[in-house]
Amino acid sequence: MPELIAYAILTSVFVVTARLWIRRVKRSRVKKNRSQSRRRRGNSYDYRKHLAALVDRDGYVCKICGHTIDPFLRHPNPYSLSIDHIIPLSGGGTHDLDNLQLSHLLCNLQKGGAQVIRVRRIRIKK
Repeated sequence: MPELIAYAILTSVFVVTARLWIRRVKRSRVKKNRSQSRRRRGNSYDYRKHLAALVDRDGYVCKICGHTIDPFLRHPNPYSLSIDHIIPLSGGGTHDLDNLQLSHLLCNLQKGGAQVIRVRRIRIKK
């Protein structure tokens, strides 16, 4: 009978230890996967350092449609400010200032991975 009690205690200790070990392994894998996915997505690049130069060069004008961009609109708005790659990253483009342009978020999403060669000029009334 004492062997049975000792076996039960050892089994319960083993189960608790195993559960803690599994939980620790899962947490470390989640952290590792998060950091790997951030690197894959390229979230480490900061476009804000080019924003002032792009505004000076483009002057709050969407280079895809030609309309003005309201600088006070924020991200969920389809007409908010967005930075577009002229030659997409998937097509071999870079993050250089020469390859970046200002656009509306909607225009940038509609453009997708395409390279717009001809820009439609629209007269903007002031």
